[in-house]
Amino acid sequence: MLNDDIHIIYENNGIGVKPCVGKEGIGLKSIRSRLEKLNGKLVIDSVLNRGTILDIEIRGVK
Repeated sequence: MLNDDIHIIYENNGIGVKPCVGKEGIGLKSIRSRLEKLNGKLVIDSVLNRGTILDIEIRGVK
């Protein structure tokens, strides 16, 4: 049986992004909304001067 999940990891070694606790822009809200409709999720791991990792997982894709 095949796994029907999609898992995308984007990673860079840039300067990272400054965390904004409780504040999310329209772009991230839109991405999260679309992923929610697809039974997916987005996890962002970013540290200043280390880079950023975006982890996208969509479960049960047919």
